[in-house]
Amino acid sequence: MNRIPENLSPVVEIDDVLHYRPPMEEVRGLAWNLGSMVSRSSFEIKYLVGVTRGGLSITDCISRAMGIKDIQTLAVEVYEESQEEAGNPEVPSGNIKVYRKPKLPKDGKGALFADDVLDSGLTAGYIRENWPEAAIAVAYTKKPHPQTTKEVDFYGKYVGGVWIDFPWEMEAQVREELRNGNHQIIL
Repeated sequence: MNRIPENLSPVVEIDDVLHYRPPMEEVRGLAWNLGSMVSRSSFEIKYLVGVTRGGLSITDCISRAMGIKDIQTLAVEVYEESQEEAGNPEVPSGNIKVYRKPKLPKDGKGALFADDVLDSGLTAGYIRENWPEAAIAVAYTKKPHPQTTKEVDFYGKYVGGVWIDFPWEMEAQVREELRNGNHQIIL
């Protein structure tokens, strides 16, 4: 497991798994910064592609920061629910199920794909394989800088080996915890 940055807070342990729960203000700030990084780079964006579902919030912020209104999506599923006890995070399945591809030039030139997190690298690998000239931006990465920069072009924050509970995922998690009888939920 990757080292956890000392300045990462708040981190809580749930069922022997460390969870980081970034506030929405942090996520928005990272996404706006990604838009700024892309604007300052030599990358000429012609297409903005949100990787669903987690990347949609990031894509929205980037689109607002850069004034881009035409947004496409890449709908993929890389995680499947764990068959272990409830409350455990989803685990990488090692496969990618594609629901929708964006309409882009074959090489992806000018396309910026935006996602929430670089974890296993399967989504980034899929994008690179299918659109080799595209750029990839993620708000968070679980991989150290040298590994991250081999897989994506822009990233916001290194979080190490923790599970990230994004603000938009918390509502469903709270409902599940309540269904399972856990009435002492830490938000």
